[in-house]
Amino acid sequence: MAGFVNDLSEEYTSADVCVVPLLAGSGLKIKLMEALAYGCKVFSTSVGVQGIPEYSDYGIEVADDADEFSKKLIAWLDQESRAELSEENALFKNRFSRKKCYGELLSYLRICE
Repeated sequence: MAGFVNDLSEEYTSADVCVVPLLAGSGLKIKLMEALAYGCKVFSTSVGVQGIPEYSDYGIEVADDADEFSKKLIAWLDQESRAELSEENALFKNRFSRKKCYGELLSYLRICE
């Protein structure tokens, strides 16, 4: 266990997978979005992907049953290639890039200067 970490970028960079086994909650999970932005494969429950449209496009594996969850995770650890993950990550970055998320707002604010 790492304990308190000031900067998670090193943790995400060194990780291949992020597990989000949430059973309760609401809204978009920022840590899940961060994991995808750093190129981690994500395994989550349906609660963990709330607020993410078309989550399967980003290669997020979802299972609410513990056996199914562990089988998907083990199968990926045994077989998945980073090349496939890179394609999914590129799609995520295209849809959730800073330009895509804030571009229209920034353009408006420049007009108002």
